[in-house]
Amino acid sequence: GVALFPDNAWGQRLHDAFRRFGFGEETGVALPGEASGVLLPRSRPWVQVETATAAFGHGISVTNLQLAMATAAIANGGRLMEPILVRRVQSGTGELVREATPRVRRQAVPASVARTVAEMMIAVTEGNGTGVQARVNGFSVSGKTGTAQKADPRTGRYSQDNYVASFVGFVPARRPVLAMAVTIDEPMVEHSGGAVAAPVF
Repeated sequence: GVALFPDNAWGQRLHDAFRRFGFGEETGVALPGEASGVLLPRSRPWVQVETATAAFGHGISVTNLQLAMATAAIANGGRLMEPILVRRVQSGTGELVREATPRVRRQAVPASVARTVAEMMIAVTEGNGTGVQARVNGFSVSGKTGTAQKADPRTGRYSQDNYVASFVGFVPARRPVLAMAVTIDEPMVEHSGGAVAAPVF
């Protein structure tokens, strides 16, 4: 048999945390064909290896919009916001037709946790951090690099050649105005998020 965490507690807690940040569900943005990503159902017990690998991103998949929303939640005191594509619609004469109102979907994590994580993310872009190439002159940046192996559908294993490089972050780190997710699919020369996606940020 395969060992499970006692009562699957750690797997359930991790799954619930992913869901609080919006992973495994459509964001509800008003565009057709949106993907929900892949997150194993909570009803099926996660074995130890699934819980461990999901903690660093293997065995799940997320969209770039989900990444941006989750990053913005950290920047926004732990609040996961409803996505807005169009802020305002005006008529040809300048009259307001429709205006979107920012709405909190849920509190993903307590504000104190979000502040702690945001401070930890500053270290990624300073000193010997993996995302120093995401620095912006005159601002502190909170961020996180990502280097993910892609699954190879022919072998059913992770590819040794194809990667997804990413960088998510927000700026200014302590009074955020902009959160962004940069994803580079199958970069050719270098494959790490710090080398490929961070400079784009």
